[in-house]
Amino acid sequence: MKVAVGIFSTPVWTLDRKYVTELRQQFPQIEFAQAFSASELEAMIADADVAFSSMVRDSTFAHARRLRWIHSSAAGVGASLFPALVESDVILTNSRGVQSASIAEHVLALTLAWRRGIHTAVRRQTARQWAQNELATLSPPRFAQTRALIVGMGSIGKETAALFERLGMHVDGLGRRARDGRPGIDSLPRLLPDADVAVITAPHTSETEHLFDRAMLARMKPGSLLVNIGRGRIIDEAALVEALAQGRPGGAALDVFDREPLSADSPLWAMENAIITPHVAGFGPRFWEGLVDLFAANLRRWLDGQPLENVVDKQRGY
Repeated sequence: MKVAVGIFSTPVWTLDRKYVTELRQQFPQIEFAQAFSASELEAMIADADVAFSSMVRDSTFAHARRLRWIHSSAAGVGASLFPALVESDVILTNSRGVQSASIAEHVLALTLAWRRGIHTAVRRQTARQWAQNELATLSPPRFAQTRALIVGMGSIGKETAALFERLGMHVDGLGRRARDGRPGIDSLPRLLPDADVAVITAPHTSETEHLFDRAMLARMKPGSLLVNIGRGRIIDEAALVEALAQGRPGGAALDVFDREPLSADSPLWAMENAIITPHVAGFGPRFWEGLVDLFAANLRRWLDGQPLENVVDKQRGY
């Protein structure tokens, strides 16, 4: 049996060789081949039974002759859902849940920074300006008077809701469909105008593509905050730039973008009411260990003929 490991991109998104060495020690009966480029992955996947990778694309998949399972090192699998894979019998699992706590804490940090004007204070610090008068005018409501709307109630959404609720915030959460008393995403236009903070944690699917378009953004409360740690393509970025200039929403805290890295000529960089972090919300203690441990646990299930965890519904996209 052979496992092709292909987790490579920028340095921070590349799996260190030591983790593959540990997998070899845990599973001496399995051959592990590690790729660091698309061409290497294409060659290694040809005779692999399993792929531990978020980099399998249509062109790579075309080389696979006996592949039966792909475990993505990412939670979002939109780029992996090309027609050939969706129509095949190959199982796709993802790494949802591993990063949820770190991402929820990042959302909280962004929300608190916005409420207290920390982003403005840092800009004024860089300019050596004493902004006491400017920052003293901020008067955010108490948490008990703050309403948050979380769009996407998977593991990240639930973790975020729990943190917000501990602070006394009122939290509404939207799932894909209405279920168990929780509204579905079709309730977004109704609930969004009352939200002081709207957090996008949903996956990118055909249903959520540009969900926050010009019309939806116009429904946001003046002075409210839009946080996106889901996928960049859920927001129409051009429409967001226009909306921020008009104050609806009052601010945006973004960790994901339509194209990454965010272009240096994007107006978002210079906007006073935008907080930008470079797709780092998921990083935290034992980030790689958590991903590898999840794959190893699933691999044991695979070998034992047990059901796998985090199986993706390839038709729904998550």
